Amino acid sequence: MARRLDLRTKGGAINGEGALSLNYGEMMQQVLEKTMNPQGLTLDLVIRRVAARRPIDEAIAAGAETVTMTDEQWRVLVDSLGDFRFSIAHPVIAEFGMHIRNAPEIT
Repeated sequence: MARRLDLRTKGGAINGEGALSLNYGEMMQQVLEKTMNPQGLTLDLVIRRVAARRPIDEAIAAGAETVTMTDEQWRVLVDSLGDFRFSIAHPVIAEFGMHIRNAPEIT
């Protein structure tokens, strides 16, 4: 099985002080690239995250609207999202996270 995720950009107001614009593709890249663990990442996890990021990078480079990931790549993304820390609580971020967690299976 595989999962399909959007690479759209979503936005919303932040308490009348401006707007938040979240590019799903770029955010997924960040989630896979960064860790909040002060001890860093093991080599095995680095390899898994790099492999999970590859289809995202390729889809962005091709100007695609979606990315298709294997279940393993998607699982690495979901696990990495669980480790990632955001600087604000905002509905756009919540929607992004739920979009990843609830990505539909495709055949």
